Amino acid sequence: MKTIDADTGVGLGLVNITCYSHKTTTSSLTDALGDLVIGSLEPSEYTCTANAPGYFPNSGHSVVAAGGKVFVPSIIPLKKFSRGTVSGVIRHSSLRSILQGAQVHCNDIIASTNNRGRYTLLNLAPGFFSCWASGNGFLPTPLVAFDLNAGDNLEVNFDLQPFPATLQISVTDLVKQGNLQGVSVTCTDAQTKAVLGPFETDSDGVVFFPEISAERGANVYQCSFSVGSHIVASKTFFLERGQVTQGKVTLIPKPN
Repeated sequence: MKTIDADTGVGLGLVNITCYSHKTTTSSLTDALGDLVIGSLEPSEYTCTANAPGYFPNSGHSVVAAGGKVFVPSIIPLKKFSRGTVSGVIRHSSLRSILQGAQVHCNDIIASTNNRGRYTLLNLAPGFFSCWASGNGFLPTPLVAFDLNAGDNLEVNFDLQPFPATLQISVTDLVKQGNLQGVSVTCTDAQTKAVLGPFETDSDGVVFFPEISAERGANVYQCSFSVGSHIVASKTFFLERGQVTQGKVTLIPKPN
């Protein structure tokens, strides 16, 4: 049995050949010239599959007759890989959950992740690639650069960090309809119980919470508002990754 390069016809050495019949299976490597002789086999028809790095697997068929010691010579041509594949998973950087619908950008090629958070770029010409990932409400990742060779099947994974959310609230007086300065505002994440503040409203009656962690798609914050001259109030705000949420709260003056 002989293995050869399908394009050049040159024998391929150290190719793994696995031969099997309905009774037995055996494996061995071709010599430096691509030749292989296997003896001591039971008479039968055998299917032999050749595998070599950088080549597509291929199979051939041979027969061992009763009293025969070797295969009837046969040739298995192997075709080189000419393309490569890049695939991977995109996850939330802190929650580690998979992200469906995120995108990977490799040179001028774009692919989206499926419901398992996996993307696949098939049939890529060998060469230099520069890839990055993005997602709605997430910061783009840094570039990942690599060389893709023919036959490569590379796994390139990405972690996306969510954009922070921003909350801006204006506080006014119910009766005078004017801005209220010095109102103490504290906001608590309804799920994690993380506390923001207390911060005070400025001269325009505005309090600003920048860079709020928005790990989840929907982030609910419960805010309380207190100042000595007015009745304590509370309000719930729904924050989205990368979005500025603006709210307005009106406080009722305490009775004299």
